[in-house]
Amino acid sequence: MTQNTENESPIECRCCFESFPMKDMFQCHEGHFLCRSCIENVVKVGISSCTSNDKCPCADGCSSHFSAAILEKVLSPEIMKKFDEIEAHNSLENANIPYLRKCWKCAYLIIDDDESCPMCCPECNQKTCKKCGK
Repeated sequence: MTQNTENESPIECRCCFESFPMKDMFQCHEGHFLCRSCIENVVKVGISSCTSNDKCPCADGCSSHFSAAILEKVLSPEIMKKFDEIEAHNSLENANIPYLRKCWKCAYLIIDDDESCPMCCPECNQKTCKKCGK
């Protein structure tokens, strides 16, 4: 037996409170239904502040994160790529890797155990002082 989705009642997004067909809704791990636009917006706001925010924006304190599968369905390839880059960059910076250096201009990360200054970025060719980071 197949379901007729045309006759399904719309579901309210727990973030913007607009109603959408079930096929256009996504569910966090705690069961909140959210629309594509709200999920995309929370990720874009995170990207603008250099965080990889994939947390459910539901107002009642949900601590759930969206799976990579949901993000890949919701986000454009460009936004997904930027999200992945920021997530990887932040993970590296938080890993306490010895001699991890960051370019002052493009934020490129490199492991460089040579203590002599400056570091020359292989990405943008800018020089960064290893002592002060500028």
